Amino acid sequence: MMEIKMFKGNKSVILFIFGTFISNIGNGMFSLIVGQMLYAATGSVGAFGLILIIQNLSSLLLNIIAGYVADLIDAKKVSVYINLIQGVILLGGVFSCLVFAKNIVIILMVINTILSICSPFFRAANFKLIPEVERHNITLLSFNGIRSSANQSGQLIGVALAAPLLLTNNPVYALGINSGCFLITSFMMNRIILVRSSDSINTTNDKNVLRSMYLAWFSMIKNILENKKLTLLIVFSIFDYISVSFVNLI
Repeated sequence: MMEIKMFKGNKSVILFIFGTFISNIGNGMFSLIVGQMLYAATGSVGAFGLILIIQNLSSLLLNIIAGYVADLIDAKKVSVYINLIQGVILLGGVFSCLVFAKNIVIILMVINTILSICSPFFRAANFKLIPEVERHNITLLSFNGIRSSANQSGQLIGVALAAPLLLTNNPVYALGINSGCFLITSFMMNRIILVRSSDSINTTNDKNVLRSMYLAWFSMIKNILENKKLTLLIVFSIFDYISVSFVNLI
């Protein structure tokens, strides 16, 4: 009952939480669906491993840039457009797989690469939006905790939903549901009201963008290492993502 009262009148919080939840259902479904389709087309389990390698390598290389971009640009727009792009790409992928079935491996690899590039930017924008969302009586700590639960539960439910969908004779249609998740999230994020929007967008006078970006990251890493409690918190939070990866592999 307390949780229901807490959300009462907090439309933006509800939209943000459910948008995050639905988007992560799509993320949880995607790897299994594409992995199974590639396995069916190639007969190799290595195809699924390649999907995970591309996703994790993209995250490793692009997280640095994604965080910097989210600080420079309106995070709400980044979140809306990234989900819209992912939804449209997947929808196009459904039609491409149906029409060009002989090239399904190439199509799925291209889709996976594009979505892997988009994902770090959504995560960075989503994280930056947390303190900006109009939340009234909900504390930032509570809001972030609920958002984290929505993030992890969405991925796990996505994995669970993908299994029965893959038992159908036409798993390509599951990509359509996957597309719908991202399109719905784009709509929800667009309707969120921010406490501050344009005022919170950071700008830099440094003409050398790369230099400014890496200096900001080195400064942040230094501050994290100097704060032992924060370092431990980040280390332990890594296990959330590892657990989801293990579920995917199982």
